[in-house]
Amino acid sequence: MINRLFLYLLISLSVFEASAKMQVAKIFGNKMVLQQEELVSIWGRDTTNQAISITASWGQSAKTTCDKNGYWKVLIQTPSAGGPYTMNIKGSKKIVFNDIMIGEVWLASGQSNMVMKTKGYNKIPVEDINRIISEARNNQIRMFTVTTKLNPREQEDIYGRWLSCDTTNIQQYSMVAYFFAKRLQEQLNIPIGIINASVGGSDILAWMDSSTYKHLDFSATINKQHPKDFTKYPTQLFNGMIHPILNYRIKGIIWYQGESNVAHADEYERLLKSLIQSWRVLLKQENLAFYYVQIAPYSYPNINAAYLREAQWNVYKTVKNTGIVSTSDIGDCSNIHPTNKETVGNRLANWALAKDYHQESQVYLGPEYKEKNLRANHQIELLFDTNGGKLLCKGNDIVGFEVAGADKQFYPAKAIIASDNSILISSDKVSTPIEVRYCFQNCIQGNLYNSAHLPAFPFRTDSF
Repeated sequence: MINRLFLYLLISLSVFEASAKMQVAKIFGNKMVLQQEELVSIWGRDTTNQAISITASWGQSAKTTCDKNGYWKVLIQTPSAGGPYTMNIKGSKKIVFNDIMIGEVWLASGQSNMVMKTKGYNKIPVEDINRIISEARNNQIRMFTVTTKLNPREQEDIYGRWLSCDTTNIQQYSMVAYFFAKRLQEQLNIPIGIINASVGGSDILAWMDSSTYKHLDFSATINKQHPKDFTKYPTQLFNGMIHPILNYRIKGIIWYQGESNVAHADEYERLLKSLIQSWRVLLKQENLAFYYVQIAPYSYPNINAAYLREAQWNVYKTVKNTGIVSTSDIGDCSNIHPTNKETVGNRLANWALAKDYHQESQVYLGPEYKEKNLRANHQIELLFDTNGGKLLCKGNDIVGFEVAGADKQFYPAKAIIASDNSILISSDKVSTPIEVRYCFQNCIQGNLYNSAHLPAFPFRTDSF
């Protein structure tokens, strides 16, 4: 009995010692990118009261002592963009990180269209896959993909590793995030790091923290058709994939999600606003950039996805430091995962270049509807903010416009560009048109642009 007890104590002590060894949060590692010119946090665990010292090869150092739970965190100043550097962390043992870059760090999140890699889905790869892979040789681009982890409680750490950009690693990258990073790197000529925390099929509720979800003043819908699909349950993905990296300093967020919420567009505007505001608070950056993608045209059954796109647009118009990208011209009615991810990534990057990196000549927004004027000759005049040059049509005729009269029935309409910022709308089937819609269906490929070749955003003038 005594021998058994001794053996049990010996095993328990060994387990404790193993768990108490020096650890650094797994978001840190070789090839990582740290946000430039910031006091960035480095954290981990060791034994209680253990002294921790960090020395970085760019000339900064920091010290701390583990608390009673063995947790430690230090702040260390980063220089302007450059590298590679090394970092030595010493506690009960020594850990060395090599090939560290200092530059700009962004968080990418959302569902399958953000997850999508070079191979795509259902044996349909991304557009121009061979060129993409052959050109992917840029050591200044690094990506960390957070391993999918769902949990009903907030987790302390994640799994994943930093990968530099080459012809092999590119096949593990999110394509939207990659093209976003590629454009930034080429324009800014500095290292770019992307942390990709996205999961296919995920509901926006799964990315919310528990406090935000509990304080919502309405009952957000949980997908009851799939009760065992926890990617649609509140807080599950936030707890496992976002909470562990809240201390990692970033420049901004790119987001591509909404398809899983398309049946509940009436809730989505408030949900997205809540998510943006809560993430900014939790990341301790109240003005953090948040740029996102309107869901693409697709033939959803028994649902009009235009209302979800409208909810996304309304968030942009009411929440500061947000930006929105239209995909109205690059969708696929038969494929919910459009293969043109390069255009999406570039359009997101346009926002960052203009707003965060002050490239004032960069056009980042397509034409947006401003007002209508009813004309006596059975026409409606629409005025736009072109946001870059003049209106133009790619094709012989503008497609996607509909008009309605007092009966509220919409019919296809003829659209003619009347000036740099106006369009005349009419229909033989509506003698007195009063309302207009543009690309306000599940799947219409719009072809109205501005001079920067950015598409007009879907809209409606009615509130039927």
